[in-house]
Amino acid sequence: MTRKEYMEQLKKYLKRLPKEDYDNAIEYFSEYFDEAGPENEQQVMEELGQPKEAARELLLNLLQESVGDSKDITEEKTAALPAAGSYYGESSHAHSRTDSGNLSTTGYSTSAGKKRSPGKIILLAFLVICASPVSIALQVDGLNTVLPYGLRKIDAVRTLTTESTAVLIPFHTQEIMQPGGIYYGQNAVSKNMLVADRRKLLNGNSFRLGVSGSGKSFSAKEEIVDLALSTEDDILILDPESEFASLVEALNGEVIRISATSDTHLNALDMDSAYGNDRNPLIEKSEFILSLFEQLVGAGNLSAKEKSILDRCTADVYRDYMRGGYKGQVPTLKDLYRQLMLQPEEEARGLALSSELFINGSLNTFAQETNVNTKSRIIDYDIRELGEQLMPLGMLVTLDSIFNRVIQNWKKGKTTWIFADEFYLLFRYEYSADFFYRLYKRIRKYSGFVTGLTQNVEELLKSDTARLMLANSEFLILLNQATTDRDELAALLNISDNQLSYITNVGAGHGLIRCSGNLVPFENSFPRNTKLYRLMTTKPGEG
Repeated sequence: MTRKEYMEQLKKYLKRLPKEDYDNAIEYFSEYFDEAGPENEQQVMEELGQPKEAARELLLNLLQESVGDSKDITEEKTAALPAAGSYYGESSHAHSRTDSGNLSTTGYSTSAGKKRSPGKIILLAFLVICASPVSIALQVDGLNTVLPYGLRKIDAVRTLTTESTAVLIPFHTQEIMQPGGIYYGQNAVSKNMLVADRRKLLNGNSFRLGVSGSGKSFSAKEEIVDLALSTEDDILILDPESEFASLVEALNGEVIRISATSDTHLNALDMDSAYGNDRNPLIEKSEFILSLFEQLVGAGNLSAKEKSILDRCTADVYRDYMRGGYKGQVPTLKDLYRQLMLQPEEEARGLALSSELFINGSLNTFAQETNVNTKSRIIDYDIRELGEQLMPLGMLVTLDSIFNRVIQNWKKGKTTWIFADEFYLLFRYEYSADFFYRLYKRIRKYSGFVTGLTQNVEELLKSDTARLMLANSEFLILLNQATTDRDELAALLNISDNQLSYITNVGAGHGLIRCSGNLVPFENSFPRNTKLYRLMTTKPGEG
């Protein structure tokens, strides 16, 4: 290696120095070579060592001067480079070579004793000497500085963003903590509370999935109680298993038990001026009646002529009621039946005949005037006793009543929460499934939130519509799952094997919460020696 090549490499290693220090260092090495003479260049390079080693020792000296504690770095490595002009003969820069082979000096310094920036020198020194054995001492001082016992061994400060800091901390869990939200349990790993506010999510609709006895209904009842006591929001429950009645009654709500034999009636033709979404209420009601008759006669069996007749008769039935300012007696399906019979077309009488069982026959519970309070803040629609024949019609009428209530509340500035237990039943019937899906998609803009509960996940996922609803929900509570359901959900929601362990053979109230893309294991226990627990539990002998 020639002197020129040696100096070029030195310049490369020292180029990060401040300009004044860089110029002094290059001048220093140049003078050192000049004093030795061309014939001794190789000997000089052997004495200095490799360019990287020479640069390292120089930077270490600068670091020692900056922090003011050279003894703490290392006793053996206090050497600086030899002073220029001292290789042969005398010079103002006295120098010597230690037994260990390192150079020592008493002459090298910056001009006029100017103070260097410690932070800058430390950074530059680290870039060059990080591979040196000398750096071990610095690493020890660095470790002692960051340990939590308040000692500062290195005079350096680095500002980190929270994102950068998080990389240095071994977080193992995600948390859910949204101010103003509802308590859903505690993190199964960190034991921190899990508080979520569905109002703040892009899509606040929710589903609770789990086998029988996993805690679906109990979890929903906890949420209902919290909403009932902490808000003024309306709560509507579709209850096909009669599991919510006692709690609703305790909260001073209305339980509407609907069956073919009950004295409770819900008029399918109920309509007021607020019916529908800022459209002519009659148009909205006519569309509903068409869906109702298609449900009765079979999908696709309603001809264009029959649809026209139904639309005409609907207008005739509501004419006097609407002229009277939506006051007085509301028309019923019996009025519509009589109007169909008055029409000249044979198709009209066919429509009347096909609907006779549900209007004048034994299943006429929706063809009579409403005799329950449908304006209560909390309503439980108990449809357990509807039966297979009346269930499709009952589902449609109930959902229409619920959706209309949502619209009315929205116009008043109120929020509506809907809980649909065993909602897979809705997807057994084409029109109720379609109605519920439209409700699910539209309800957010009407300040409403839907919560679906079911244990029959496999049956539910047979519906492409239901799969789409689940995949697009930002808030899910997954409790203990059957093996087949677990596999389906893992594929649909991208759940890892480790996360699946939290919904495999676990107790009631244990599972996973998915909120805004975060999947957090949770556990939720409730004091059993309370009246509220007895109102919410569905376990035999505990209610």
